[in-house]
Amino acid sequence: MTTDTFFGGVSQSAGLYGTPSTYGGGQYLEWFIFQVSPTQPATPTGGSWDFTSNIGTPPTGWSSTAPPAPTSLVWVSIALVNSKAPSLLTWSTPGQFAFSGASIPGGIYGGTF
Repeated sequence: MTTDTFFGGVSQSAGLYGTPSTYGGGQYLEWFIFQVSPTQPATPTGGSWDFTSNIGTPPTGWSSTAPPAPTSLVWVSIALVNSKAPSLLTWSTPGQFAFSGASIPGGIYGGTF
């Protein structure tokens, strides 16, 4: 692993998590969750991540995997998970991830897919 020097000569790992003494020893991951809904859902709350098993429990009504054959709009929300507090999640406002069978207005596509 390479190292780099920054912040006044303190040597740090150039890896994803840095050194435990400076960054608190936490590991981080960006977690995407999904929901199928014809309208934008409310921002999710709750959920937790288990860093031992690398399995997350998404908030109620959300899934850790994108649906394989959605029948409506698919929404995504993202949280940065810290291994020091894997249950303290702040989710992003849901954004549209994909659509299936939905009408989209005008533009270059127009019509129904």
